[in-house]
Amino acid sequence: MAKNLLLIIAAAAALVIIPYSAGNNAYAAPAIIDEGDILQFPSMRITQISSGGLPAEIFAAATLAASVSCLRFPSESAVRGESAICPSPREVGYRIQITAETILLLKQRQAAAFSDFSVGDLINVYGFYNTDGSIRGLIVRNLSKPPERTFIQLDNTEVIGVAAGSPQTLIVIQRPEYPCYGFWNGAKTEAPCPLGVRSLDESAAGRSIAVPPLVRPQLDFVRKYEVRVTSKTIILDRNRGNIAFNSIAIGDKLNIYGSALDANAQVVEAEVIRDLSQPKIAREKQSIDGIITQINAGDGSFVIRTRDAKLVTVTSTLKTDIFVTIEGVLDEINNMITDVGSIRIRDKNEVEAIPIITTITPGSGSVGTQVTLGGFGFTPTQNHISFAGVTRAVQDLSSPDGKTLTFAIPATPCAPFASCAQVVLAPGSYPITVTNKNGTSNTANFQVMPLQFFMINTESLPQVVQGEKYEAALVAQGGAGTYVWSITAGNLPPGLTLTPAVCIMAPCRAPATISGFPTTPGTYPITVTLTSGAENTSKGFEIVVVQRINTVYEGALTP
Repeated sequence: MAKNLLLIIAAAAALVIIPYSAGNNAYAAPAIIDEGDILQFPSMRITQISSGGLPAEIFAAATLAASVSCLRFPSESAVRGESAICPSPREVGYRIQITAETILLLKQRQAAAFSDFSVGDLINVYGFYNTDGSIRGLIVRNLSKPPERTFIQLDNTEVIGVAAGSPQTLIVIQRPEYPCYGFWNGAKTEAPCPLGVRSLDESAAGRSIAVPPLVRPQLDFVRKYEVRVTSKTIILDRNRGNIAFNSIAIGDKLNIYGSALDANAQVVEAEVIRDLSQPKIAREKQSIDGIITQINAGDGSFVIRTRDAKLVTVTSTLKTDIFVTIEGVLDEINNMITDVGSIRIRDKNEVEAIPIITTITPGSGSVGTQVTLGGFGFTPTQNHISFAGVTRAVQDLSSPDGKTLTFAIPATPCAPFASCAQVVLAPGSYPITVTNKNGTSNTANFQVMPLQFFMINTESLPQVVQGEKYEAALVAQGGAGTYVWSITAGNLPPGLTLTPAVCIMAPCRAPATISGFPTTPGTYPITVTLTSGAENTSKGFEIVVVQRINTVYEGALTP
């Protein structure tokens, strides 16, 4: 009799399969599976899965391992199970009931969601078995998720496009003569290159790019890959220095190390990208003579016919935010340059650039608001702000980084040495420009908002014990000018002083402080007056200094 002969026996509670026992040429006693037994089924394959949310059902078929050996547990708290013969499934396979109480796990026992399970996955199931072939799942573990990651390295690929949308995706090609590498047991070994994408039309990312005209005829003869770049991807230049994703340009050559997300590595999730084309190697510039024969619409490029009759396209380098020196005739009435003899183009970082304002933060607020201008071309010193039509309303600002300037919106803009009426600036939108030795910037606008009602906000001053440290703030709101605090009636307790705030720029409207160590007990009524520009307001307070009580113990303490 063959040793792997199986005898099928109908048991009372379930159909079981009994293996042949070679030890005594007999069959093992059948394990009787009762209704409600807790069983663990190994390595079943999902054949069908219900849609929607929980509760749900999974239908699974037994694999070879699951067809003979299960574990039976005496209770949910039991940590060890006894070997048992798996009951046979119904025609549709095992029906596994999934509820909100079912614990769903991935292969490495991380928490899973029901959406992580799909047809074809291998699963282990632990739960209550019913004689109708159903299992009420307590724990279901997906042995197929997440899939094993296969790491590859693609050398000398060429960027032909950057796909729109998220995640950031590069479309690259690799010519047949360049190698690929695989990694086994930590060793790098040359390996056959994955097939990649058969056609860019089959890839949503591939369809979203405009393939360079020179590359299109080659697409059938090169390997094509979709490379996804995540927040964890390390991007390096040729010298292995870190660069940003937007430094990668069409035509750049890349070495890519990452994991294939499918069998043919159509999609590769990059771990490391090394851009062999960065930093760009500057080519030697030449002087080329020619006659312009055509000006192209849209991109500003034009075509010249050179001395040797070649037609050469000249890409336009004229764009915003570059520095130019123009030789021509300036028409100051019409603000126009005519009879242009030459235009010299230079990077703005190579010259003392004309100042440019790109940001203003915040863009609105009352007079006295601290504002930061962002941009370029600010000099280390001697930057002047023209505001509300007043030249040099704020003078002599410093910009150590050349990119930021900080100042306070003046309440009454006034030019140097001018006599100006002390009238607070009305709410509205006002222009701001920066002037320094390199020129005058473009205009940014600041929205002046109405001032708050001028008043002292502090409600009362705390009391203090004689000789102890005292510190209390006087806080106010509104007012157009710098705060000037004073005691106009009464006296502070001996040992206390009123100290105004120290500000870097005017107007200074920070709180004042009463502080010190009071020496004399008593009640001290005072009147605090606050002046800001042409306004003033007063408020009465009272500071109570409590006499210190000294306790003296006489005699010895008895236990």
